[in-house]
Amino acid sequence: MGNLFEGVNVVAKIMELVISNGKCTICGKQIGPVTGDPRTFESMDGVRKAFRDQVFYWMKHLAQAQKIPKEMQSAFYPAPFSSSLSEGPMQKGIDITQGGRGLPLTARSWLVWPIPPILWASSTA
Repeated sequence: MGNLFEGVNVVAKIMELVISNGKCTICGKQIGPVTGDPRTFESMDGVRKAFRDQVFYWMKHLAQAQKIPKEMQSAFYPAPFSSSLSEGPMQKGIDITQGGRGLPLTARSWLVWPIPPILWASSTA
């Protein structure tokens, strides 16, 4: 997913937020969406939905955190050597950091780590 300056996904913290209804157990602040008290969930579908809600909330913020450095990189730090070694940038005349390869650098990292299928499963299935 890039480097640690862009953010990192900690599944244990997301599960902690599911268990504590979106509250951080360290600082006591509400940092995630309110997903309900897990003691009131009637089945694992409630836990799955709460986990899915937390993951999607944090992935949105992680994607935003990755977008800004990538835009700055393409504006101020082109990579001509990498562009010359990749298929696409030379043919298009566009640097690899500006999308010359077809996929932006952020999209390639999402293709490496897809969201688990369990998150897409509906609670009625």
